[in-house]
Formats: sequence, structure tokens, C-alpha cells
Amino acid sequence: MHWMDLYHRLLEIYGPRGWWPLPSRAGRDGRDERGYLPGGGPPSDRAGIFEISVGAVLTQGISWTNAERALLRLLENDFLDPRRIADCPPETLASLVRPAGYYNVKARKLIELSGFFLGLRPDGPGFRAPGRTDLLRVWGIGPETADCILTYAFGIPSFVIDEYTRRIFGRTGLADPKEPYEKLRTAVERGIPDSPAVYAEYHALIVEHGKLRCRTRPDCRPCPLLSCCEYGLSSLSYETARTKHDTSSLV
Repeated sequence: MHWMDLYHRLLEIYGPRGWWPLPSRAGRDGRDERGYLPGGGPPSDRAGIFEISVGAVLTQGISWTNAERALLRLLENDFLDPRRIADCPPETLASLVRPAGYYNVKARKLIELSGFFLGLRPDGPGFRAPGRTDLLRVWGIGPETADCILTYAFGIPSFVIDEYTRRIFGRTGLADPKEPYEKLRTAVERGIPDSPAVYAEYHALIVEHGKLRCRTRPDCRPCPLLSCCEYGLSSLSYETARTKHDTSSLV
């Protein structure tokens, strides 16, 4: 199986996922009740770009559900603005983003990110897209978060490597899950079209499959990818062989 084979299989199974959601626009502009827009692209306005970037920081190390709760608290208190966050006392910001966990650290990260956004040059209704190197210089922004921001907020193809990606690519035999981040990212980008839509959708599909089937303890037997998954096939073969052995030992 090749990179795009997996992409097309996942897309056929789950359909367009609509990542990245904008909770501030839930139920508007074609978005569903949680702000997802299947088939939609990145926002073209500054508020939407900043909201996605904030969400990328909040979801570090936790589920999107908890990050969304923190994001909604910022929205309800009129804090989804780089100037408001940059000028906010850290303890106040930490209390607002508490549902996202690691709230003191994430408050500082959001303040640093907001300062970075205040320095970005405008480009029409949006921002001039930053370079990946510039994003990585911001305190608290690592490769995974930077790639989320570039892909989903700015529409700049930069493939996101997270734990779901490593797990699924490793189990299907597409890559060594222990590869260094940049090496794996480069390998994926060489094998898929240079398209913001493909990058965004591919990662969203990986996350969906990782949550539903390919968990740390996977649910292999009903998995729709079982026929092309080396890990799943070998696990079930071992399970079958062990069952036969246990049964025969009782005879």
C-alpha cells in the first residue's frame, strides 16, 4: 500500500471530516453545530486564522473535546483576539483555559503566540503567512503545532505528524513509527500531492480512524483497514493460533 492508497481508503470509509472546526461560527456559513465544514478550506480572515491557531495550542497533549471547552470559554469572555490575550494577566488567562489542562503553561504559550500574531503583516482580510522556521521560534510551538497552524489556519501544506499518524502508518507498514519527526514528515510529503486540501483531509481522517479503531489497544477484527494492515493481520493470526492451542490442550 502507498500513501495515497491509505488516504483514499480512509476517505471512502469516513468521508470529508471538516477539520479544523471553528466553534465561533458553529451553525453559520455552512458549518455544523460544532463548527465543522466538510469540504471547506482554511479561513481567509484574521479572526478565523487566529482561532484555529489558538485551538492548535490548546489541544496539545489532550483531546479536542477538552480543548474545545477552553476555546469556548475564551470566546464567551471575548478573549479570542491576539491583543486581548497578549495584555491579559497570565493567571486570568490560565483560569479561562483550565479545561485544556497544563493551563499555566498553555496560558504562557498563548501569550507568546499572540505576540507573534501581533507582529504579522496583514494580507487583505487575513495575515501574510509566516514561515515554518519563524513559527518554531515562538516559545511553546513545536513541529506538530506549527504544522497544524500552517496547514489548517493558513492553507500552507505542512504535514502533521502526531501519535495517531505514527501508529497508523506503522501498523499498516507505511513507515517506521519511531522515525524522527522531520524525516517522517518529509517522507510523507514526497509521496502525496502538494495540496492544502489533501494535507488537511489526510490528517483529519487519520485522527478519526485513530479515535474509532486504531487506538493504543486496537479494535482490529471489525476494522475496515484490516485487509491492508500488517499489524492487524498478524495480531489476529496470533490470536487464532493461540485459541487453537488453548483448545487442543483441553482435549
